[in-house]
Amino acid sequence: PEVKQQSLTFVIAGGGFSGVETMGELMEMIHRTLKFYPNITKDDIRAVIIQRDDRILMEMSPALSEYTHKDLESRGVEILLNTGVKSATANAVYTADGQEIKTNTIVTTIGNGPSAFAKSLGIDLVRGKIPTNRNLQVATRKHAWSLGDAALIPLNDDVDQPAYAPPTAQFARQEAQALAKNILLFEQGKDLKVFHYEPKGIMASLGSYTGVAEVYGIKIKGLIAWFLWRTLYIGMLPTIVTKSRVAFNWIFDYLMPRTIVQLAHSQESATKYLHYAKGDVLFEQDQVLDGFYTVISGCLEMHNDEGFSKKINAGEHWGERIIRKDLGVTGTVTALEDTVVLRLKRDDFMRLRDALPILDKYFDSIDIDKYSKKSH
Repeated sequence: PEVKQQSLTFVIAGGGFSGVETMGELMEMIHRTLKFYPNITKDDIRAVIIQRDDRILMEMSPALSEYTHKDLESRGVEILLNTGVKSATANAVYTADGQEIKTNTIVTTIGNGPSAFAKSLGIDLVRGKIPTNRNLQVATRKHAWSLGDAALIPLNDDVDQPAYAPPTAQFARQEAQALAKNILLFEQGKDLKVFHYEPKGIMASLGSYTGVAEVYGIKIKGLIAWFLWRTLYIGMLPTIVTKSRVAFNWIFDYLMPRTIVQLAHSQESATKYLHYAKGDVLFEQDQVLDGFYTVISGCLEMHNDEGFSKKINAGEHWGERIIRKDLGVTGTVTALEDTVVLRLKRDDFMRLRDALPILDKYFDSIDIDKYSKKSH
């Protein structure tokens, strides 16, 4: 039950446009798919949005924010307001107020740290971004300019309550136009223009053919807002052929059920670093093992109800015997301290072992009695 609950818990960090739209689509996909899994009910699903502010969709009016909040809650989404994410591991999310949410699926939409390029410029970054004046000039570099996600662009001159351009496509498009004009003015020795954003509207899709929008001050919600959102994005696509293909695809999607076929990643890595906090349970006894594990740092413990106990320290590995004999995990595996492990997928491990006789000989030479008879 614990493994099932953890696998069916989905956490999204950040309640802005990206977080809300991701959760809306996720819940729609889950509800459409549940009928194919009779052993899973809606009550088994836990979906959580963690938002640091006191409401979601802070970019929109309080009324539309409240509508979005109620709509997502009616579909089973749990929204934690005034809550920050402290850390995350492969098994859980830890909030700043001490909550631990066991989950295998974490989506973060809370932004990124400064890029390596921005840090290499020798400019004093503010909030991880390149500070500019209102003309889009870098504050400390007369001949340098910045815009978009990498830039911290002031929208007013209020020292006590400064406002900055958010990292959205609409702002970036207008910033690019303003920057191009200012570079020409700068080369001509003329006065530069202050960047002013002209809002044309903001929209968000909530999934299930529902959306919210503010267009020229008019607040819209429900199916009409969702339709406007789709129409806007079709309008931004290049060429009439592309617009037509996407439009027909969305029309068919509205009239007929979506496919639930899973598309695999063509270049997914065979190895992966996994981070676990002290006390995290990696595997329950008799659970199917998904790969060959090597402890990079920290320490694990495997134990079962029959009294078997074994520590797995840094530099040691486990799983080769279990995979080879196609067994369940010998015992419950727990992190005794903060631990990093490297996982090699079981199929890739078997291919590697079969391809390298010296590697196969090494694993065959391992004394399996070290697990003791009780481990069977």
